[in-house]
Amino acid sequence: LLAPLTPFAEAVTRPFAGRKFIAHCAPALSPAGKRYLAQTLRAGEDALILIGPEGDFSPAEIALALDHGFEEITLGEQRLRTETAAVVATTMVSVVNHLAAPDNE
Repeated sequence: LLAPLTPFAEAVTRPFAGRKFIAHCAPALSPAGKRYLAQTLRAGEDALILIGPEGDFSPAEIALALDHGFEEITLGEQRLRTETAAVVATTMVSVVNHLAAPDNE
């Protein structure tokens, strides 16, 4: 689901029933650290993934997201452009769901 442009603080404070992720390039701020999306995502779960703007999220934005239940993730070793990161994230979700489908064993 794509939502209309929403201010960051409003987006991270909205209720969401699934898991919430924030992909960023800065060092991890949480004790859990950053996890690779394809390894932490569970097939079939609802997921909200925030992809940062060019130049990444600010430390304050990352902290705000963490305060509201977001998990820090990485999409890999390479620094990706915003539009590329969104495609990579959605592809990872698709692959995780595809590999878990019963007819793909």
